[in-house]
Amino acid sequence: MGPSASAAPADGRRRQGARLRFGNYGWKEAFTDSTGRLTEDGQFLYRVVGVGRLADAQTDFVANDRYVINPSVMWRPSADTSWTLIGLHQKDAFGASDAFLPREGSLYAGPNGFIPLSRFTGDPNFNRYETETSSITSLSEHRFDDSLILRQNLRYSHIDGTYQSAYGNVYTLTPSADRPNAPFLDPARRMVDRFTYRVSSIKNRITSDTNLQGRFDTGPVSHTVLGGVDFRQQWDSTRTGFGTDARPFDLYAPVYVGVTPPDLGVPTAISQSQTGLYLQDQIKFGQWIVLATMRHDWVNSATRGAESVAGEATTGRIGLMYAFENGLTPYVSYATSFTPIFGANVCAGGACRPIEGEQIEGGFKYNPTPWFAVNAAIYDTVERNRLTPDPSGLPISIQTGKVKIQGGDIEAIATINNDTNIIASYAYTNARYAAGDNAGARVETQPLHLASLWVTHRFTLAEVPGSFLVGGGVRHIGESFDGSLNSFNTPAVTLADALVGWEDAHWRAAQRLQHRRHAVSLDLPCPRRLLRRHAAHDPR
Repeated sequence: MGPSASAAPADGRRRQGARLRFGNYGWKEAFTDSTGRLTEDGQFLYRVVGVGRLADAQTDFVANDRYVINPSVMWRPSADTSWTLIGLHQKDAFGASDAFLPREGSLYAGPNGFIPLSRFTGDPNFNRYETETSSITSLSEHRFDDSLILRQNLRYSHIDGTYQSAYGNVYTLTPSADRPNAPFLDPARRMVDRFTYRVSSIKNRITSDTNLQGRFDTGPVSHTVLGGVDFRQQWDSTRTGFGTDARPFDLYAPVYVGVTPPDLGVPTAISQSQTGLYLQDQIKFGQWIVLATMRHDWVNSATRGAESVAGEATTGRIGLMYAFENGLTPYVSYATSFTPIFGANVCAGGACRPIEGEQIEGGFKYNPTPWFAVNAAIYDTVERNRLTPDPSGLPISIQTGKVKIQGGDIEAIATINNDTNIIASYAYTNARYAAGDNAGARVETQPLHLASLWVTHRFTLAEVPGSFLVGGGVRHIGESFDGSLNSFNTPAVTLADALVGWEDAHWRAAQRLQHRRHAVSLDLPCPRRLLRRHAAHDPR
């Protein structure tokens, strides 16, 4: 519930701002933000955020449009009490931007050369991806004194979604008597058949989080204790349809003809409730710091026409660090996680099993001066029931038995003369399946190496108002894998970025350039970060 809180009124000062952005693929975006007092005494504050965007995408015939209105009102009857109501209405009109191109022609040239990365393999009159989201959020806080705070957050959201896609059948990779030129249909290796898929869903969700935070001492030991209960109830009614279009589609010289939409099936109505109790204590004893978290969840999932499935789990986190006076803070931690999966037609075979994990991590934070810091960590993570795409090409997921993720990262941040900033980072991630059909294979789309360097410099010119900003950097994305034992790797790529900008007290203008190579990759959230998020309660 943290992100919507950022749209709440921050203080009583009246401020108004607007921003225009233009970019590649016809990107045109307007942003406005207005905040201030509704009453002279400052008890009632307001904020209104609006976004309008019209844009295309890298893939032909694909839109990237968005409209957002995000108003909020805060009531502060006293310095110790506040209540904020945040509304949101957002409409997104995207296309089905996945190109679904075969390896031949995208990762490497075939006899017909490369397929343009902008190639659209669907039907311009059928493919669509639209969502409409409405929500209302309540954030309340009362401070009894300097050591005791009560918070209660509540949100209701409603989402209507439609997804329709025709896409190339590039999943049959092994030649057979019926398909000797797999994944192509013809000896010239140009034609594929296509799948068609439709889904229409209505989702409703209620979430609440009530917690009490207290600070107290037990002799020389200080405690910051956070305890509470959160609740989540979700409903989903989804209709899906799946079909095929056997007519050959030329990936190199497409002719777009209409596909027959598959019929939508009977609605699948599902619901899930999750209640969690959590307790966290941050303990300080001299320069020692301990963070201990314990959480217990009860989950109940139900599908119309079937028996409900109940489950529960206890998870926790324990971390220990020592803050040296020279700015060095080494730490070690252990965490477990439990993440129920919700949604109709997500997993092959029906209901998904919860994702479970555990992690051991060690590292340090070194901040000897305000203008220099280094953070580094190594970790060993195990994740069970991880979601991966179904290799058959169906738009559902399968769950692997076990994934083991080992690695480390380091980041350095420096400021020179208050006008030059440097950020350098490197991450090594060795992620492999430890059980299941692909045991020993590397996890798909997870690069082994990631590295980046970014430098910015701010300066002024005589008699020119405001200040200028220039920057540049490089990003290296190491090779990644397809998740199979006979892994087909996506090659490494190094990209360059540049930035130039100007600003004064009221205006800001900036241009960012990103260098792109002919490369195909997918960006997925790092499992380590997901584990961290679910292992401990986020007090936001």
